[in-house]
Amino acid sequence: MTKGGIVLLNTSGCTVSQGNYGLCWVASVATTVRYLNYSKYASLTAKQVANKMGIGYNDGGSISDIKNALKKYGQTYLTSSSQLTFGKVQTNIVAQYPVIMVCYDSGNTVGHAVTCIGYTTYGGIKQVTFWNSGNKKVTTVEYKTLGTKFSYAGYSFIWKKSVYHS
Repeated sequence: MTKGGIVLLNTSGCTVSQGNYGLCWVASVATTVRYLNYSKYASLTAKQVANKMGIGYNDGGSISDIKNALKKYGQTYLTSSSQLTFGKVQTNIVAQYPVIMVCYDSGNTVGHAVTCIGYTTYGGIKQVTFWNSGNKKVTTVEYKTLGTKFSYAGYSFIWKKSVYHS
């Protein structure tokens, strides 16, 4: 859906909360799977994905775990050990594929995954829009080539790794 220069996936009914656990990575998987195959996975939860992967609710997951979880639900995604270029974000969103942004604090000790569901270049400023399963909010921040940042739970997170379709 394009509205006022904003390209945004219609994720109504698709967003999944991580609850009171460290399930951000599987909440991003569940959100992505629901969006891509709603008729089959409309009620998929983060806990169900974690259980299918055999990973504890507070253990966290790597980009490989995210890719493998998506594969278990029939989705073939790629991984990158860096933030995607803005062009790659655009390519994925226009093709109707959410992007999972894997982010870390400045010390690389605390991680958090969010689901990129849109972008804009309104006013000449590149921005990305994502679903944050921790605070259950959709947020838009400026895309910065040297590290897109956002604040959550007392941390300043920087987008460092990506799980994307093409």
